[in-house]
Order: sequence, then structure tokens, then C-alpha cells
Amino acid sequence: MDLKKLSVLKEKLMTAEDFKEPWDYFFDHFGENPAFLKLGKKAKNSMLKAVITSIGQKVFQREDITVNHLLLTEINAHKFLHGAGFIQGRVVTLFFFKDIDMGLFAMAMGGAEISLARFTSLEIENGKDVFLAPSTSKAIN
Repeated sequence: MDLKKLSVLKEKLMTAEDFKEPWDYFFDHFGENPAFLKLGKKAKNSMLKAVITSIGQKVFQREDITVNHLLLTEINAHKFLHGAGFIQGRVVTLFFFKDIDMGLFAMAMGGAEISLARFTSLEIENGKDVFLAPSTSKAIN
């Protein structure tokens, strides 16, 4: 398993105008590789859960969003988290680089459509509030 390709993924995440490019790269090189999926340790991250909730609120245009069964794995040496869960019964997947505070979120929208959103985080002192800056998101088929 060549984890040096995480650097390529990070660069694609930071520079892509088409979010499908880093998403496809993640799944081509990591997301469907059993050896990769065994790496890292189970993690909890309240900030990522809050970001997922906020994105879900924007997608569904309602406040009462439920995030269930969020399972995150962290590879500490690379400051990288990835995982999956459900929002309102829809599958969501994501990856996040802690060193650049940036990640990519995907939600199954039905059929073959997937909605992608790149997000950046900024930790604030109280650690409780999440603000989403205006951003670009893409739907792909």
C-alpha cells in the first residue's frame, strides 16, 4: 500500500475545480482497497460530524437533520481521516486532511447521482459552533 499517493490526493483536493477528480482518485487508489481500509484507527471527530450535519441541513433545507452510524478512521501519520455514515437514510462518505483543514464530502442523491462538496474547517475557541462559508458543490451522474 503506497500511502505516498495521499500527497497526490491532497493536491487534487486543494486545486480541483471538478470535485469528481479527487473523489475518483480516492476510490481508485484507496477507498476500495482492502489493505487501505484496514489501516488507521477508529476515530471520533465532533467537528466533522458538525460539518456533515451542516451540509445535510443545506442539502435538505431543514434544521432537523439526523446523522447516523458515522464511522471514521484516522491515519495519524498522515493526518488523514476517512469514513462513511448516513444522513436522513442516505449514504454519505468523506475524507479529510487535518493538516490543511480541508475535506471532500459525498452524498448519494438517488440513482447514480452523487452530490460532492469540498469543505474547509476553522476551529473556533468554544468548539461548539459550525459555520459554513459559501462554497461550490457539484452533482455528478
